Amino acid sequence: MKPSTPDARAARHLNASGMRTFPMIRGAAAAGLTRLLGRDSTEEVLRKLGLPLKMVEDRHQEIPLSLFLELLNHVVEVTGNDALGLQLGVRSTLDQLGLLGYIMRNSTTLVAALRRLERFYNFHQQGARIFLKTEPEHILLGYGIVASNTPNHRQDVEMTIASCFAFVNQLVDDSVYPKQVWFEHAEPESSTAQHRLFRCPVLFNQPLNALLYRHDTFLRPVPGADQRLLLILEDYMGRILTELPDDRDLPGIVEYHVSNMLRGGSPDMASVARLLGMSQRTLCRRLEEYNFSFRDIVANTRMRIAMEYLRESKLPITEIALLLGYSGPSSFIHAFQRWTGDTPNAYRK
Repeated sequence: MKPSTPDARAARHLNASGMRTFPMIRGAAAAGLTRLLGRDSTEEVLRKLGLPLKMVEDRHQEIPLSLFLELLNHVVEVTGNDALGLQLGVRSTLDQLGLLGYIMRNSTTLVAALRRLERFYNFHQQGARIFLKTEPEHILLGYGIVASNTPNHRQDVEMTIASCFAFVNQLVDDSVYPKQVWFEHAEPESSTAQHRLFRCPVLFNQPLNALLYRHDTFLRPVPGADQRLLLILEDYMGRILTELPDDRDLPGIVEYHVSNMLRGGSPDMASVARLLGMSQRTLCRRLEEYNFSFRDIVANTRMRIAMEYLRESKLPITEIALLLGYSGPSSFIHAFQRWTGDTPNAYRK
């Protein structure tokens, strides 16, 4: 029988519904690169991979998980900094998580905050899971990638474990150290950075990636938590998650990215294909299987957003045309009449 690998064991433990076909991670995860390397060096590294700087400067920008892992490994190769993941992780802040970070800050106890991190982690990153596991001797705060076809992800694992360590300390406003730290991967040539950061035994070749804490640590209160604000934030998070496309719905996923691009510029197939980790040719072929084309999706998305602007705002037609990527109002009016049979002004009335 073929032996079970650490990744396979983690996948069985972490397996859950909702894995996206094209797992993504928010740009917030890479935000620390510019602080660690400097803006110019970060831009140079990204350029070699054919990536724009805004990909790591916009914390809401979604990056394909496989591309993010490739980026981390490339930075290590270029800089020779084998502790990159740890250094990025320990510099992470709850503010970088955006809405999820605010939800955690307003949870009453540390365990309540981390349960919400476990519950809503898919908002920040797909293809991976944060989990809590209670055992007689300790509580495990663990992490694992369950998406298939991902490159060597040691740097991502060490970054996320170090991030969770930083989040624990920020939530209780104190320096709290785990009893042990486990990593699935083999011990690197030097593990000095790992031992120096966590100040406890760090074990490699373990069944899971995890921080092991005493039970009473997780009962500590979160200073300044606001229960009323928490209810509002969780309700908002729920509404955002319902608007995300179905993971198996490729046209819906493409429309989601086209919609984001339309509100800030003009969408193009090359950009969307790169976000989904495939070639333009493959994207065309996959969309044809659903009887869609990229051109159809752009047109349908423009029509939907145009109708939203006309119904729900008082923006002039000229401005709506520019927001949707048209060169002027006449081309927008012509397209809108083709879609609906009405002019934009008639539809608005």
